[in-house]
Amino acid sequence: MSEDVTFLHKAGLRQALSWVKPGGHVILDASRTLRMDVDVRDVIDDFENRAIEEYITLELLSPDDAKETWIPSFFHKKAS
Repeated sequence: MSEDVTFLHKAGLRQALSWVKPGGHVILDASRTLRMDVDVRDVIDDFENRAIEEYITLELLSPDDAKETWIPSFFHKKAS
């Protein structure tokens, strides 16, 4: 993902995640992302729920040095 992930990315992300089959594996690399719109976070939250139901392995890479605290609760790292 880019540094700024806006609502314009929402449709593309939703479409890409819709192609993931049950039992699949997804890595969402947001390690360079500094700002993410709530709409995009909602897409990720929805997919996280689907991943649990469909046994999809989901890896979420969070930024180590985010300037803003946008990180959803399922990221393990928190910005300082």
